[in-house]
Amino acid sequence: MVVTAVERSEQPAAATTPGETIAPWQAMLVLVALTLAVFHHVGSHGFVFDDLINIQSNDQLNWAGLGRFWREPYASMYIPVTYSFWVAEAEAARTLRPTASNLQLDPGLFHFANLALHVAVAVLVFVWLRTLRLNSLAAVAGALLFAVHPLQTETVNWVTETKGTLAALFGCGALLVFGQSLAAKPAKRWPLFGAATLLLALALLSKPSAAAIPLIALAVEWGFQQRPLRRLALPLAIWAALVVLVAWWAASEQEASALRNLAAPAWRPLVAADAVSFYLQKLVSPFAYCLDYGRTPAWLVKQPAIYFTWVLPVALAAVLAALPRQRTWLTALAVFVAGLAPTLGLIPFAFQEISTVADRYAYLAMLGPALAVAAILTYYDRRPVLFGVFGLLLVFGFIANRASEHWQNQATVFNRALAVNPRSVMGNLAIGNLLVSVGKFDEGLAHFRRGLESDPQHPGLIGNLGIALEGAGQYEEASEVLHKALKLRPDNHLAHIGLGRIYQRAGDQAHAIESFERAIELNDSVPEAHVFLAQALADSGATGPAIEQFERALQMHPQWMPAAAELMWLWSTSNDAKLRNGPAAVKLGESIRAGLETKSAAPQDRPDALFFDALAASYAETNQYMLAVQVGSKLVEELQLLAAKDAAWNDYLAGVSERLNLYHHGQPVRNVPPGHRLKIPGR
Repeated sequence: MVVTAVERSEQPAAATTPGETIAPWQAMLVLVALTLAVFHHVGSHGFVFDDLINIQSNDQLNWAGLGRFWREPYASMYIPVTYSFWVAEAEAARTLRPTASNLQLDPGLFHFANLALHVAVAVLVFVWLRTLRLNSLAAVAGALLFAVHPLQTETVNWVTETKGTLAALFGCGALLVFGQSLAAKPAKRWPLFGAATLLLALALLSKPSAAAIPLIALAVEWGFQQRPLRRLALPLAIWAALVVLVAWWAASEQEASALRNLAAPAWRPLVAADAVSFYLQKLVSPFAYCLDYGRTPAWLVKQPAIYFTWVLPVALAAVLAALPRQRTWLTALAVFVAGLAPTLGLIPFAFQEISTVADRYAYLAMLGPALAVAAILTYYDRRPVLFGVFGLLLVFGFIANRASEHWQNQATVFNRALAVNPRSVMGNLAIGNLLVSVGKFDEGLAHFRRGLESDPQHPGLIGNLGIALEGAGQYEEASEVLHKALKLRPDNHLAHIGLGRIYQRAGDQAHAIESFERAIELNDSVPEAHVFLAQALADSGATGPAIEQFERALQMHPQWMPAAAELMWLWSTSNDAKLRNGPAAVKLGESIRAGLETKSAAPQDRPDALFFDALAASYAETNQYMLAVQVGSKLVEELQLLAAKDAAWNDYLAGVSERLNLYHHGQPVRNVPPGHRLKIPGR
């Protein structure tokens, strides 16, 4: 093995210091155990945010759909390796832990798989640090910092960020093999480099930000290992060409879209410097983490601080340059910045519409601090230093463990975002939608309007504001807002949904159907659009197409009770015997009922009269009249209490009572007028 200058001058020769009292296998065991202890509860978390599009509502996650992810992007991302991994997970989930409906994928399996990848990456970081001739205890400390620092919480707890852990796994593998190729004899050098290049390609096809790997390799091999640039020039030039090729291919496959909230090119260096400063502060002040910091370039250039935040990274570099062994510390800083480089905003990217900075963008960059900590414990291998570092790691692990609690579900994630950043566009949009979904229109409208204060042109906020106004009965203002949204962006699918609802309320089913179909054409992954279209079709007497749309919605949101109830009703009561499917209705109803007993049931999925009315009809359709009577009788009792307080329930109570009488006489529900859907007051 080639011994570099830094190894000869800076590595301690003794093997009796505290850092060498632990064997590598013992160090890795400690690393794995502590990482699992910090993040062990991720398996109880649900799908959040983009998980709903990438996984839960993605009907292509099967072996038959695998080729589609390699041919073209999905959800505006060309990451075929990650989608291939998700396909394998989905198929395993259906086999190992199928849900009652056999439609909903278990988020726990996806979370545990992402955690396993994170642990594997941490082990590779340990091995990588050992190849740099840092002792075992020092290497495990550096790997632990990488594994349990609170900055990593977002990546570990968010299933969509499996793309980040996969990219890091292949990327760290590429760094390891690349280093071996440089130290190998000429006969083995190029085969090893070929293997490293393959790993880099897999990393890039897992997540594009793996483009940082060649920069990290340059910083480590030239800065820390002190290899001459002439030996690095050709292999790194090949890697750079590969990065450009993959980036070009991905860009050519994806639809171009105009990004908003960007700053003029002249501001980009200051935006990038501000981002580096932000991450440096998060390294030493591990508090107030959230999904949306709201630091868009457009917002940032209006802040006086942008003229000064660059001072922190520059001053840190100056201090490190003045320290003994400055090359090591400057290399660690360079690795940190290199890991961040693809997402600093020097080249605009989509999430900058929300924020330039996000915790997940620091995942690979944490290799820099890991290197610094390992070097400190190697060069200053004394017990007080050792205890201090591991004490700090325990604090970081505790904070990361607590921070993981904010990732339990959609509500906890975005309530946390609003607690840290009240002007969060994502937080106000998500919480507004959750409130509207349970009928709290005034509170939901307040969140949408608060979000629009931060981003007045945000299409999602404008579209959802219009939909909420429609739901609140403020049709005139809703129409005005929705037409404004379409004027700003004709492809705003939410605005088309809102206008469709207004047409639907007015009884204009033809225009409603047209609006919903246009919305689905623009974005097929919104279950509400399919439900509204199904309702409009059912009200027009098109029961068959309505059933298809309800089924599509339930593929995306399997525990959505209102949609399930309407589908069960159509399956159980249709006058067309070819469309009736009582067994499927009963199976769906019982799966929804079983899901209510789990803690994963969302507030909008709680039982209501519509569901139990449809369940009773489903039992009657399958000749299970005793169960139909049992469910129907209990429903009548509850409706009588409601009707005593609100006369609006009387008509619906009368209808349920008539159906209960049919069940008592062993008759299913029939002769339903075309276009008659199951409806309750307020729906």
